[in-house]
Amino acid sequence: MRMRERELRQRRHRRMKRLKARRRAALKAAQSQSLKRTTSGE
Repeated sequence: MRMRERELRQRRHRRMKRLKARRRAALKAAQSQSLKRTTSGE
């Protein structure tokens, strides 16, 4: 029971990590896009 609980927690943590990574990547992409927009706008 304990092992299973730990396994589930690890799996959930891994999923969160992946989500965070994806969010960070999206944020980075948005930042680069906004930067390009500002440079082209000037």
